Amino acid sequence: MGLNSLLHGIASLKYYRNTLCNVLFGWVLDLTNSILRLFRPSTSRITMQAWTNQQAAFLIQNICILADAKGISSLIMNGYDEEELCRVFHIPCRFHVSAVVALGYKSPDYVQFMQPRFGFGNCEWWE
Repeated sequence: MGLNSLLHGIASLKYYRNTLCNVLFGWVLDLTNSILRLFRPSTSRITMQAWTNQQAAFLIQNICILADAKGISSLIMNGYDEEELCRVFHIPCRFHVSAVVALGYKSPDYVQFMQPRFGFGNCEWWE
Protein backbone atom coordinates (compact mmCIF):
# COMPACT_ATOMS: atom_id res chain seq x y z
CA MET A 1 0.00 0.00 0.00
CA GLY A 2 2.93 2.37 0.72
CA LEU A 3 4.35 1.98 -2.82
CA ASN A 4 0.94 2.67 -4.33
CA SER A 5 0.52 5.94 -2.42
CA LEU A 6 4.11 6.96 -3.28
CA LEU A 7 3.47 6.42 -7.01
CA HIS A 8 0.21 8.33 -6.72
CA GLY A 9 2.03 11.20 -5.01
CA ILE A 10 4.70 11.31 -7.76
CA ALA A 11 2.03 11.33 -10.48
CA SER A 12 0.23 14.18 -8.69
CA LEU A 13 3.46 16.19 -8.48
CA LYS A 14 4.06 15.73 -12.22
CA TYR A 15 0.51 16.86 -12.95
CA TYR A 16 0.84 19.99 -10.77
CA ARG A 17 4.29 20.77 -12.17
CA ASN A 18 3.00 20.55 -15.76
CA THR A 19 -0.05 22.64 -14.88
CA LEU A 20 2.10 25.29 -13.21
CA CYS A 21 4.46 25.40 -16.20
CA ASN A 22 1.49 25.84 -18.56
CA VAL A 23 0.05 28.66 -16.45
CA LEU A 24 3.36 30.50 -16.07
CA PHE A 25 4.92 29.90 -19.48
CA GLY A 26 2.07 28.85 -21.77
CA TRP A 27 1.72 32.41 -23.03
CA VAL A 28 5.22 32.15 -24.53
CA LEU A 29 4.15 29.21 -26.68
CA ASP A 30 0.91 30.98 -27.66
CA LEU A 31 2.79 34.15 -28.62
CA THR A 32 5.36 32.18 -30.63
CA ASN A 33 2.64 30.32 -32.52
CA SER A 34 0.81 33.59 -33.24
CA ILE A 35 3.95 35.19 -34.66
CA LEU A 36 4.84 32.13 -36.76
CA ARG A 37 1.29 32.04 -38.11
CA LEU A 38 1.90 35.46 -39.73
CA PHE A 39 4.68 34.02 -41.91
CA ARG A 40 2.86 30.92 -43.14
CA PRO A 41 1.71 30.88 -46.76
CA SER A 42 -1.90 31.74 -47.39
CA THR A 43 -4.17 28.76 -46.94
CA SER A 44 -6.52 29.92 -49.69
CA ARG A 45 -4.48 28.08 -52.35
CA ILE A 46 -4.39 24.91 -50.29
CA THR A 47 -8.05 24.94 -49.30
CA MET A 48 -9.20 25.86 -52.82
CA GLN A 49 -7.54 22.69 -54.17
CA ALA A 50 -9.07 20.60 -51.40
CA TRP A 51 -12.47 22.23 -52.01
CA THR A 52 -12.38 21.51 -55.74
CA ASN A 53 -11.37 17.89 -55.11
CA GLN A 54 -14.27 17.54 -52.68
CA GLN A 55 -16.73 19.02 -55.17
CA ALA A 56 -15.41 16.69 -57.88
CA ALA A 57 -15.83 13.73 -55.51
CA PHE A 58 -19.49 14.67 -54.98
CA LEU A 59 -20.02 14.82 -58.73
CA ILE A 60 -18.24 11.50 -59.30
CA GLN A 61 -20.34 9.85 -56.60
CA ASN A 62 -23.55 11.09 -58.23
CA ILE A 63 -22.38 9.88 -61.65
CA CYS A 64 -21.73 6.40 -60.24
CA ILE A 65 -25.10 6.29 -58.44
CA LEU A 66 -26.98 7.39 -61.57
CA ALA A 67 -25.05 4.92 -63.71
CA ASP A 68 -25.95 2.10 -61.31
CA ALA A 69 -29.62 3.12 -61.50
CA LYS A 70 -29.42 2.71 -65.29
CA GLY A 71 -27.71 -0.69 -65.03
CA ILE A 72 -24.24 0.59 -65.87
CA SER A 73 -21.34 -0.58 -63.73
CA SER A 74 -18.79 1.96 -62.51
CA LEU A 75 -15.35 1.90 -60.98
CA ILE A 76 -13.59 4.92 -59.44
CA MET A 77 -9.83 4.72 -59.90
CA ASN A 78 -7.12 6.69 -58.16
CA GLY A 79 -3.35 6.37 -57.85
CA TYR A 80 -2.48 6.98 -61.48
CA ASP A 81 0.25 9.03 -63.14
CA GLU A 82 -1.56 12.30 -63.82
CA GLU A 83 1.02 13.61 -66.30
CA GLU A 84 0.84 10.42 -68.37
CA LEU A 85 -2.96 10.44 -68.24
CA CYS A 86 -3.07 14.04 -69.49
CA ARG A 87 -0.60 13.21 -72.27
CA VAL A 88 -2.51 10.13 -73.47
CA PHE A 89 -5.95 11.78 -73.41
CA HIS A 90 -4.68 15.20 -74.60
CA ILE A 91 -5.90 17.01 -71.47
CA PRO A 92 -4.45 20.54 -71.21
CA CYS A 93 -2.02 21.03 -68.31
CA ARG A 94 -4.20 23.76 -66.78
CA PHE A 95 -6.70 21.08 -65.70
CA HIS A 96 -6.33 18.84 -62.64
CA VAL A 97 -7.56 15.24 -62.80
CA SER A 98 -9.23 14.29 -59.52
CA ALA A 99 -10.17 10.72 -60.42
CA VAL A 100 -10.80 8.38 -63.31
CA VAL A 101 -14.19 6.68 -63.61
CA ALA A 102 -14.66 3.58 -65.76
CA LEU A 103 -18.24 2.98 -66.91
CA GLY A 104 -19.55 -0.07 -68.72
CA TYR A 105 -22.08 -2.85 -68.92
CA LYS A 106 -21.58 -6.22 -67.25
CA SER A 107 -21.13 -9.27 -69.41
CA PRO A 108 -24.38 -11.25 -69.83
CA ASP A 109 -22.74 -14.36 -68.33
CA TYR A 110 -21.37 -12.48 -65.29
CA VAL A 111 -22.52 -13.91 -61.95
CA GLN A 112 -21.74 -12.10 -58.72
CA PHE A 113 -21.33 -14.29 -55.67
CA MET A 114 -22.36 -12.55 -52.49
CA GLN A 115 -20.55 -13.98 -49.47
CA PRO A 116 -20.64 -12.62 -45.95
CA ARG A 117 -17.27 -11.82 -44.46
CA PHE A 118 -17.88 -14.21 -41.58
CA GLY A 119 -20.44 -16.97 -41.40
CA PHE A 120 -23.07 -16.76 -38.69
CA GLY A 121 -21.60 -19.87 -37.08
CA ASN A 122 -18.53 -17.83 -36.14
CA CYS A 123 -20.55 -15.15 -34.31
CA GLU A 124 -21.05 -14.98 -30.57
CA TRP A 125 -24.39 -13.72 -29.34
CA TRP A 126 -24.69 -11.84 -26.06
CA GLU A 127 -27.93 -11.24 -24.23
